Amino acid sequence: MSYDLDSIEKTCQRVGLRCRRPEPEELHAEIMPDAWLVFANTEDGTDTYLGFEGCPWHSHGELMLMNGPSTCIEYAPEEVVEAIASGEILVVSQYDKGALRDRWLVHREEAFDVRYIESGEEIRIWRFLLPSRSSPETDG
Repeated sequence: MSYDLDSIEKTCQRVGLRCRRPEPEELHAEIMPDAWLVFANTEDGTDTYLGFEGCPWHSHGELMLMNGPSTCIEYAPEEVVEAIASGEILVVSQYDKGALRDRWLVHREEAFDVRYIESGEEIRIWRFLLPSRSSPETDG
């Protein structure tokens, strides 16, 4: 299985995400300022990778997220982009003493357990902000 990077790129453009293609088999989508979600085909197209640039969390193939105490939902790559844009999928960033440690995706319905946060650790949850679009009413 491999990701259709052209289709993912078109979906990103449609919902207003900035994209770049640093390698032929990689697509980076800017989900939030300075946070690039990487879609990549690896191992000669036999594996895929989805994760944030510079962070350890990642997934392979279709993304599966918990959306209830005992239920989960599976997303194709284009659906990941659409769900981020709609606010169905959120971005969680983990900081330790001010430095980014990890970043991952969660479903907005997932119960979030914070019992094990350590001293100096910070968790930030971010929802995609749709790009502002100009309209005759707002154009001066």
